[in-house]
Amino acid sequence: MARKDWHKDWKAQLCERIEVDLRPLTHIAKDEDIPSAVKIYEELKVDKDFANAYARARENRADLMAQEIMQISDDGLNDTQERDGQTIVNHDHIARSRLRVDTRKFLMAKMAPKNYGDRVALDVDIKSETLTPEQQVERVRAIVPQIAPILVEMGWTAPDGEVDDG
Repeated sequence: MARKDWHKDWKAQLCERIEVDLRPLTHIAKDEDIPSAVKIYEELKVDKDFANAYARARENRADLMAQEIMQISDDGLNDTQERDGQTIVNHDHIARSRLRVDTRKFLMAKMAPKNYGDRVALDVDIKSETLTPEQQVERVRAIVPQIAPILVEMGWTAPDGEVDDG
């Protein structure tokens, strides 16, 4: 069965759908009014405006997923069951809810890393000091005895032909 031609504004329609439809792109691309996933990826490579709109749609989709996470987390309706007059914890339902939340968190971090990605804290302590020319010479003189044997092994000689190793 041949697919129907997609509408000329399919890019805008796709971006709108990406924002509100949580199906994977490969499933959305099976809709008759949207081209194949291969065509979509090709267009993303060559059309910068479309790529930017698509990226914004994915970020908005991540926000929708955040709302879903809150709903899933707040819904404890099936966390317990009544059997023979006893309340029993439904571990399968709880585990499935955890998987649903974790999957959405993972995808959100990929779709909108600035908002939902892991933050990396970098603590750098840089000490900057300004050395006088005399202090610079002293530092070099302190290092030369340590590196002179290595330079000799490498075949280096001083410009005057001698190596002063201390």
